[in-house]
Amino acid sequence: MDAAERREILNRYRDHSRRFEAAAAVCRAAQARFGEVAELMGILSLASSWLRLQTISRRAEVEIHVAVGEFHEVCGDRGQAGLEYGLALEGDGNAVAAHLGLARLRMPGPDYLHHLQLFHQLLVPVVYLEIGVAKGQTLALARPPTVAIGVDPKPSIETPIQAETHVYASTSDDFFGSGILRHLLGDRRVGLAFIDGLHHFDQALRDFVNVERWADRHAVVLVHDTYPLDETTQRRERVTDYWTGDVWKFVACLRDLRRDLNVFTIPAWPAGLTVITGLNPASSVPANAYEATVAKYMGASYDEIKLPGILNLVPNGSDAVPSRLVPTLDRAGAA
Repeated sequence: MDAAERREILNRYRDHSRRFEAAAAVCRAAQARFGEVAELMGILSLASSWLRLQTISRRAEVEIHVAVGEFHEVCGDRGQAGLEYGLALEGDGNAVAAHLGLARLRMPGPDYLHHLQLFHQLLVPVVYLEIGVAKGQTLALARPPTVAIGVDPKPSIETPIQAETHVYASTSDDFFGSGILRHLLGDRRVGLAFIDGLHHFDQALRDFVNVERWADRHAVVLVHDTYPLDETTQRRERVTDYWTGDVWKFVACLRDLRRDLNVFTIPAWPAGLTVITGLNPASSVPANAYEATVAKYMGASYDEIKLPGILNLVPNGSDAVPSRLVPTLDRAGAA
């Protein structure tokens, strides 16, 4: 590459100079690990003429820490990767790439989409019900002959849908209160449900109660965002882009109220996936018990709760999860 070509590239990316700074930082980290590899030195020489002219901004420093963290993560140095992501968050507490990186370190293995697709394949539900549709990425995992029902106040589906699908632009409370689900289901029952709506534990609890009433006894209910990353990102009021809210309290409430249920959590990126089986559509826990339990956990702080025990964490692997569902799959197959 001659000088003119280098100048052309520099001019093309002049408004995105942080790319050079981050690239150079990654090259230096790689150089420290692997030595003076020709390709690395070539990238450094390309970036150097630009870097000498610039003062590194705070935003650029954050992006550099993220980039170097991702490099160390790829190299398997989880400790150094975590350190870099932490430094990025010190510079910007809302650095979503750093939050996602820390979540990957904490939750290695298949992500939640992998598991949701696996549940579809294992159960082949007659009806799939989803609370919180957003752009339709998870709703699109349903395949014929499954009939999918999605509920979201503002759905904006961008993913091609393959199964027969009904989407309702409504809050989940209004949807269940309307009585339309009875018409949609007829004599069918929900075989798989995914709750990923408002990130408040009391709403997730109401959604579960409503879903269970219409579910098959052998159905599986999945709840997203139950394994929080840290105190800041689990706050009830959102202050970061990466945000689970306090949905993890839903698991604590449910285990207090319904000891008859089988509840466990897969530490699947980016925010955990709780699995609930052993449903009882005729369950009639008194309303005041729900109210008292919600009040109990509404004031509970993140630091007070021993999360691994409450969540009943299981290994995150394609083989481990189906083994927990053998009784459910056997009963469903015999039904």
